[in-house]
Amino acid sequence: MPTTVTAKSQVTIPKAVRDKAGIQPGDRVEVGLSSDGQITIDKVEKPLLEDPLETAITRIRERRIADKTRDPFFENMSTDEYMRFMRGDD
Repeated sequence: MPTTVTAKSQVTIPKAVRDKAGIQPGDRVEVGLSSDGQITIDKVEKPLLEDPLETAITRIRERRIADKTRDPFFENMSTDEYMRFMRGDD
């Protein structure tokens, strides 16, 4: 089934293909290139359980960022200064 690549290098997976592959909005797919030059698109299955350590680390990072934003140190920063600080830019 032909489809067109947009100016942003995006393609629409035809509905018949999505239906057959069980791909729905919000699903993740992996795009690859086989040794013979064929483009492949595979549905990425969601893990059955989240990794508790990864979840805990993510929550700690989110809390640290939230705590820093309440610090008076940040009150006089411009948006650009704040973004440089959060990104770790010098």
